[in-house]
Amino acid sequence: PIIIFTMEYTLEGKYRINMIARDYNQTYSDEAKSDEQKVFLVAEQIAKDFEQLILKAPAGWLWFHRRWKTAANPGEGKQIYSKRKK
Repeated sequence: PIIIFTMEYTLEGKYRINMIARDYNQTYSDEAKSDEQKVFLVAEQIAKDFEQLILKAPAGWLWFHRRWKTAANPGEGKQIYSKRKK
């Protein structure tokens, strides 16, 4: 299983743990899917789980890292980040 959890400070001065636990054995044992498809499905579900937890308590989240380094289709659309100065 993969367990994702967050902690938030409550107004009562205590901490609340929000947790999502998933068992991916069925995904990994699916012979009809390639290893690449299995990894994609698990990663997609983990991203959705994080999204659910973040939407539940968005004030506790701040992202510093450039997670998406390129556009889905490079050359199309607008620049995601400004160019870094060297």
